[in-house]
Amino acid sequence: SKQKYGKTGYPVIWDRNAIYIWHPHKQVIGKDGKKLSLAWLAKDIVKWVKDKDRNAIGKIYEYLWRNPGERYAKQKILVPVYFHPLRWIFLITTYRSE
Repeated sequence: SKQKYGKTGYPVIWDRNAIYIWHPHKQVIGKDGKKLSLAWLAKDIVKWVKDKDRNAIGKIYEYLWRNPGERYAKQKILVPVYFHPLRWIFLITTYRSE
């Protein structure tokens, strides 16, 4: 998908256990978000959806992110949206400055 949020933001899809269903970097698809660099965030979001029996929009998360090759980390934001019929979590993430 070429969907963008801000200049560089993008969507991500997890199942309800934070397993990547879709990500613009294909190498993470099928991996467990609870075991990757933002494990704290994935664990918190999985806990949030655990007892959801309907669609829901989560809180805004803020975190620092540094891409490979970049010297400094930048502030990012992420909003989770739980889609109950598929039991999927849609994540929208972008840099705060955008």
